[in-house]
Amino acid sequence: VKSDDITTAFNAGFEKTDNFDVLQGVAPDEDGYENKNLGFKVNYTDAHYGDFKLLGQYSEGYADYDSSFSPADSTIERDDFKNYQLSAGWSKNYTNQTHSIDLALSTDDSDNTYVDFSVGPTTSTFITKRTQIDYNGQYLLSNELNISGGINWYNDDVSHSSQPFVEDSRDVLAVFVGAYYDADKVLANLTVRQDDDEQFGDETTYTAAAGYHLSEDATFRISQSTGFKAPTFNDLYYPLYGNPDLQPEKSVNRELGLSVDFDIAQVDIAIFRNDIEDKIDYDANFALANIDEARYEGVEFSLSQQFFGFDSNLNFAYLSAEDEETGAELRNVAKRTFNWELAKQFGAFDASLDMQYRSDRQGAVTRLGSYTLWNLAGNYQVNEHIEVSLRVENLFDKEYNAVDSNTDFTTGEVYYYNTPERRFFAGASYQF
Repeated sequence: VKSDDITTAFNAGFEKTDNFDVLQGVAPDEDGYENKNLGFKVNYTDAHYGDFKLLGQYSEGYADYDSSFSPADSTIERDDFKNYQLSAGWSKNYTNQTHSIDLALSTDDSDNTYVDFSVGPTTSTFITKRTQIDYNGQYLLSNELNISGGINWYNDDVSHSSQPFVEDSRDVLAVFVGAYYDADKVLANLTVRQDDDEQFGDETTYTAAAGYHLSEDATFRISQSTGFKAPTFNDLYYPLYGNPDLQPEKSVNRELGLSVDFDIAQVDIAIFRNDIEDKIDYDANFALANIDEARYEGVEFSLSQQFFGFDSNLNFAYLSAEDEETGAELRNVAKRTFNWELAKQFGAFDASLDMQYRSDRQGAVTRLGSYTLWNLAGNYQVNEHIEVSLRVENLFDKEYNAVDSNTDFTTGEVYYYNTPERRFFAGASYQF
């Protein structure tokens, strides 16, 4: 709804899935999901003072699940959640500079019900509250050079959870500055960021990238960046799965790439390698742990083109992911992935067909086979206010195993997480 300088928007949603049994080898119950949400957005624009915005979002629901840690006949595993978010912001554009400030408050409230073998049925409440402030600024020094910088501060607090933790609150302050250069032939970017994490200490990271226009239609690029990722409070303390001894991930990421815009197609190819120290992942006991040295390296190819009025987009990637200390493949990482989408607009109606292929890969206890899924979607704009949509996932009702869980020690049978059969989604939206 728009009136003079004020724009307001509201959203409401409800999602509920037909239940199916999530995990083999434990209780053969039906595990469902439900989400109800409500939100609003208000924008006010003033020619002198800038743009002001206020957003709010609330969602609640539940997700049933199965756990190999519970007795085989247990059917009480369930996560009930309530999430709140409220944010306010201001931004202003000047002749050669822009500034923005955002303040956000959020709460994730989760009641996790499961069986504790020492005390029986248990409900653990895990509440994470976050307060966050962001400032971003940009200054255009010339047509070729742009300087940007900002400050990010947030506080995470889990002190309202049902059990005490060694650390229940932490502040993180980050300051960053960057320069972006774009001339006739040369592109360059350099950004430096300093994080001061109250729980894990200081860390400096950077991104350095350069590009060169080989011609009007071809651009070569090269980049290197470092990363720092501290474990979340969920990673550290969430019931059954958290690990309070986790250390932050540190990474070095490199890429070489070439983009070419032909008359009939756009092509992009990239070669990359990412080295991660203390990667956070699940171990053989399905608890979070650090992998000392992990490496991802491979090549990615993308092609976009039009033929017979259809938009075609395909992407292929070859990826090697290994634990550098043991030489073992990282779990649940396919060496070859292929995605393809074909779409077309027919007046007020648009349709798309997409395909997803994943090659065989190492699971938790066995080798997982390859699979291919097809999805079909359509949208129809009834009028300027109403749009209806339909989507079919797993169009051909493919039976496949995406993730394995554990092995029955008496029979040697491997248990998998069940995957959805063919699913239908229908929706309608109304815009004032």
